[in-house]
Amino acid sequence: MQNYQNKRNPILPLEHHIPDSEAHVMPDGRLYVYGSYDDREDVYCSEKYFVVSSADMEHWTIHDEALNGKQIPWFNNPDAPKYPGIDWSHPTPFIRKMLAEMAADGDDMKEKFEKEDEGEKPALLFAPDCTEKDGKYYLYFCMPDDSEGVAVSDRPEGPFTDPVQLPCGGG
Repeated sequence: MQNYQNKRNPILPLEHHIPDSEAHVMPDGRLYVYGSYDDREDVYCSEKYFVVSSADMEHWTIHDEALNGKQIPWFNNPDAPKYPGIDWSHPTPFIRKMLAEMAADGDDMKEKFEKEDEGEKPALLFAPDCTEKDGKYYLYFCMPDDSEGVAVSDRPEGPFTDPVQLPCGGG
């Protein structure tokens, strides 16, 4: 856990990159920020999530790791259910624009995620969100194999455990 004080933008220290963020004031009155965690050089996101919180928008806490992709039992499991996600043959306008921008920078993200012959894909975690119900916190997430899941915690910052695959595809 890391504590720091900051009233400026960006709110996080430069070594912490949390894109795709969703912020919620939880029942304890603190603001919690949930998002992907960029710490890899080869692709966006990473295998872990961290949650950031503040009671006053000045004093911030980066909590310990909330969830790790290696905890997801169905990822890279050929026997796990598969649900359709991004249809790469008919991408949405947003996906087309994103792929074009990445291609202009020399990155072919579609190719990186679709290569099956290069061994197991990293268990990257994308764009999470969290909600509270009856004192439990539910972290929803998606992964590069188009799977989506939810994990649970007794605390808004996690750790989140017992992930369950949802019957839908990401993308």
